[in-house]
Amino acid sequence: MNASTQQTGIVRFGGLDPAKKYDVFIVGSYNNIASSSKSISLYTIKGETKELNIAQNTANGVTFHEISPEPNGSLDVAVSAKDSYFGYGVLNAVEIRERSQNKPSALINSITLRANSGLVDLNYSLIHDDADPIDLEYLQYSITGFFTGEELTALSASDPQNNGISNLASSITGTNHCFVWDARTDLGEFEGEAYLRFQPRGIHQSGAFIQTDAINLDFKAPIFSNLTISSSENSAEFSWHTHEDAYSRLDYGLSSAYGLSVGSLDSGYFFRDPDYSLGGLHACAAYHYRLLGRDAANNERQSDDAYFLTDGCLGGQKPVSILESSFSSSESKDLSLDGLRLLLPSNAISGSPILQIFRLDANSAIASAPLPESSHLLGDKIFSLNAYSSLSTKQSQLGGSATIIISYDQVDIFGLDPSTLRIAYWNGSAWDNLSDCSVNQSEREVSCTTDHFSDFALLGDESIPGEPLLLSPNGAGVIVSGSSTQQILWQIPDDDDLSHFDLEYSSDNGASWMGLVSGLASTTDTYSWFVPPLNTAEALLKVTVYDLDLHSSSSQSSVAFVIDTTNPTVTTPNLGAINIATAAGATAADTNGIASYSWTKVSGPGTITFSASSNILNPTIAASTDGSYSAQLTVVDNAGNTNNSIMTFIWDTTAPSITIAPIFLDPTGDTTPIFTGTTTDALINISVVEYQVDGGPWTACSATDGAFNSLSENYTCTVASSLSDGLHTVYVRASDTLGNTSDGSVSDSFTVDLSGDEGEVLDGGDSDEDEDDKDVQSVTAGTPINISPPQTPAGGFIKNGLSGLNGTFSYFLKQNVKTFDLELQAGDDVDRYSLSVDPEFKNASIFPYFSPLRLDICSFFEDCHDGIYTLYLRFYTRNGIASDNIRLDIDYRGGDEVKLEEENDKKDKISPGILAKRLAGRILLQVESRGEAWYVSPEDYHRYYLRDGNAAYELMRKMGRGITNKNLERLRREADFARRFKGYIFLQVESHGEAWYLDDDLNLHYLRDGNAAYELMTSLGLGITNKDLELIP
Repeated sequence: MNASTQQTGIVRFGGLDPAKKYDVFIVGSYNNIASSSKSISLYTIKGETKELNIAQNTANGVTFHEISPEPNGSLDVAVSAKDSYFGYGVLNAVEIRERSQNKPSALINSITLRANSGLVDLNYSLIHDDADPIDLEYLQYSITGFFTGEELTALSASDPQNNGISNLASSITGTNHCFVWDARTDLGEFEGEAYLRFQPRGIHQSGAFIQTDAINLDFKAPIFSNLTISSSENSAEFSWHTHEDAYSRLDYGLSSAYGLSVGSLDSGYFFRDPDYSLGGLHACAAYHYRLLGRDAANNERQSDDAYFLTDGCLGGQKPVSILESSFSSSESKDLSLDGLRLLLPSNAISGSPILQIFRLDANSAIASAPLPESSHLLGDKIFSLNAYSSLSTKQSQLGGSATIIISYDQVDIFGLDPSTLRIAYWNGSAWDNLSDCSVNQSEREVSCTTDHFSDFALLGDESIPGEPLLLSPNGAGVIVSGSSTQQILWQIPDDDDLSHFDLEYSSDNGASWMGLVSGLASTTDTYSWFVPPLNTAEALLKVTVYDLDLHSSSSQSSVAFVIDTTNPTVTTPNLGAINIATAAGATAADTNGIASYSWTKVSGPGTITFSASSNILNPTIAASTDGSYSAQLTVVDNAGNTNNSIMTFIWDTTAPSITIAPIFLDPTGDTTPIFTGTTTDALINISVVEYQVDGGPWTACSATDGAFNSLSENYTCTVASSLSDGLHTVYVRASDTLGNTSDGSVSDSFTVDLSGDEGEVLDGGDSDEDEDDKDVQSVTAGTPINISPPQTPAGGFIKNGLSGLNGTFSYFLKQNVKTFDLELQAGDDVDRYSLSVDPEFKNASIFPYFSPLRLDICSFFEDCHDGIYTLYLRFYTRNGIASDNIRLDIDYRGGDEVKLEEENDKKDKISPGILAKRLAGRILLQVESRGEAWYVSPEDYHRYYLRDGNAAYELMRKMGRGITNKNLERLRREADFARRFKGYIFLQVESHGEAWYLDDDLNLHYLRDGNAAYELMTSLGLGITNKDLELIP
């Protein structure tokens, strides 16, 4: 096929199905043409022409898609030349493939791991039967073969066709593609198998995942372990292990720049256990080294810098410490190590100097290099100085003079003569002194010059006599207590010619000295010093030693110390009353500081708990049991002086107790009634009393004496808001000054009756009613009127749950008497009664019930002359339920007034009833016993023992009769009215329930509380014998 004639060859294929479409893939190649040449063949099918460079073509071809055969099943391929080297086209092979609708796919051509990069090249070809372009939808990796969606890191623009992942339109079917996986980024230092997969994607659908076989990756450099080093003076042996086969190398040298190496990372043995021998080393030198390894995948690792020591140092032991320095020969150097200082001038060492300074083990060094007789090594300081001008050259002689300075401590020259201090060097057989040495005793250092490097030591000779060393007390911060014994300690110098010691002290920093003791034996190194009672911060001690020739040397305190005789100051407060853990609030101070604090209990009923009992100035304090406590704080200062202080407090976690007196008018017409009672606390004052009615808010009560400020208080509560008709309950509670509050369970129930009936205590009046007498019973004067259930008319005693009397009864007294007993039976639930001249019980008082009732006619009627008097009786239950009225008609006409006979000279014949009536209302003192006090009630003529103030208070609440302010004033002004009530105790119910006592002389006395009542009533007492007292029930 000659290009000049543009002739075209036709290749015809038959037997195809005209109803189907085919893809035709054509390959052409000619090897006798240079690959750099260009020879183009043209291929035409059904009017579509494609071209292909056939010059040494081994990888490329052209594809015609979706070609339909001729109706006879034939297909023609035209072949011609364009720019052909030899003028005709070439066709080597044709593949005709039936067109299908399979999903896009791909073929992996090759996988290549790039050396030393961690990059993997994957070459692939895209395959599909449709005309739509293809790209890759996912690129994923896995190290197990199970994919979980990890997207791999692909380098950008790694595929010249489609950038590796995207750009559907430019992907060409059948053309080789590639992407580069950055595996090291994804996997890090990894060694093992990995897998890749990708998914071809067409415009219309995606193909199946294409997965690679296992790819062996190695990004892990060799790992070193089990390093062993053995060295001698001039050689060393190294061995170690790597976790994989690798090339190995050892770098070493006198500095971290190394300069020497054995082994190779590029050739030689490829194994896991390298070992190397190093020769030609310097003795007594420090060599730096590092390990290196490279595996088959060219992963490389090197160890950190380290060093090893060769043998050959003086004494045969390894150095105690090392200093190394590399520098320019033109530099001057100032180097220091463990008390040695080297001043090296410039150009003292030629080349590239490396300087090594070792501090040697003193004991082994002296053992191999003995010191001169009478010489001593100071502070175990022997140094080896070595200089190297190159790795192979040790330079002993310097190009100038260097200065060596070695410092010492005061204790180092004990027993030595400071003037003999010097630096000596070891010449291989003996110690020679350096020249041009000087001693600076204030700075404690020796300086010498040298023109060579060797082993150097700081030496000194013994003094005559050796200087003692004062050990204690010595130094800053030392504090001793005056007027105490203090041990003085010193170190005896190593001298066989000592005679004795003298001791002195100074209180003015050495301006003057006072002798303590002299002539102490030369073997003595301690003395018990009774410290004088001084206060000074400038105390010094001095010990002087004398030899047999009376030559002396002394040692004194290096720093002044303190003598302290003053006790620390300490204060503790009175914490008062507390109920929670509270800080102690103590203070302590001392000029020279406090050493310790300690707390202990002194007194109290329980245990005191301290948050810390030692070394704490202000712990928190609490107690286990209520009561008064005291605790002691002991303070010790740094000199041992002690002081203490007592702290007191009251621990109270218990609420006050409280009582309430029942309301006296119950039922009551008062919608804001008054309640009274007493509250008591065993330890601290009452601070507040509150009441609550029917579950309402708690409201403050008032103190009877005006303020709540004592352990026991009477209180008065006036209901603030009007109460409704019916039953109510009042509760009371009390708090002390710490806030301890009772539980509010103490209560009293009462009834408010708003029907219009109101009582007034002892405010009697005449009754206008004159009912016909009926059921009149006559009795003899002095005989009790007995009414019992059998005498009860129809209806009985039971009504409204009340065991009492019903109906109207008249009682006729034949004699003119003022008083009589009325014995009535009432149920257990009856606790109060009321008597009134008014059948409606207007202005009537209610009293505690007891039987028999003592009725005094004149107490109800202002004028009790001859006549018939009518009273009405009513009972009440605890719940405030009232019985029906009981009418009492008393015939007070005719006869003389019955009087009590006085038989002072015949007391043993007096009947019990007459004596009790005679002494009613009086206070009796049992003079034949211990002066016990008794009160004879004018109500029931019984005696009541007044044991103490509490008993007097209970008597006030039980025996007290309510009285209006009006009648209380009448008792003060009207003697005739007052005589009727001699010996009675009254409660001022229209005020705050104040208690009053009317004595036999008609004087009213205010009873503020139980104690006041007890003191007053016993002061008005009347003596009585035991025999007469027994006549009073």
